[in-house]
Amino acid sequence: MVPRCGKGMFTKPAFRVKVTDTTGRRGYFSWSFYLGLLRGWDLEKTAEFSNAASAIKCTKLRGRAGIPTLNQAEEFLASR
Repeated sequence: MVPRCGKGMFTKPAFRVKVTDTTGRRGYFSWSFYLGLLRGWDLEKTAEFSNAASAIKCTKLRGRAGIPTLNQAEEFLASR
């Protein structure tokens, strides 16, 4: 992902996880990105959070089963 902001462009690599199912990952990435923007986070924090939420989702089977809570995503980021 290469968002543009007032500081220029940046990249945020994906997190390495054991992938079980990628169903719904794009939609959940988008949803979590919007969440970060609505919370007023800067683009770098929003992109990192969205990558983390999407990575967690990919570790579970089926679309809805892997959707993490906000706390789970924050704990995932804190452990990295």
